[in-house]
Amino acid sequence: MPVNLGPVRPLQDRVAGELAAVVADDHPRLAAHLDNPVKLPCDAMAQTPTSRGRAQDRARVAGGQDHEVKYEATKEGVSKDAVKKAVKSAGNSRKKVEAEIGRR
Repeated sequence: MPVNLGPVRPLQDRVAGELAAVVADDHPRLAAHLDNPVKLPCDAMAQTPTSRGRAQDRARVAGGQDHEVKYEATKEGVSKDAVKKAVKSAGNSRKKVEAEIGRR
């Protein structure tokens, strides 16, 4: 049994006609030119490294980081547990931790 597609066809043409301006791209070319490579966010560093951050980091002892506790213990000639107790009681300032260790 033949089906009359006349009423359906104008709706499809109308929708396609409306979207043609949005979808159509009559300029065949690459998405990104090879002369101008796209830089992804992971390529660039968020900030330039400064000595300010390092100085602030060195002024503190992170009691949860084993390498910092071990360094401070070796430097002061005490056990790692003594350094961890000093960090808990005096805070994470390196000067205060060293002063607390000196009191014991």
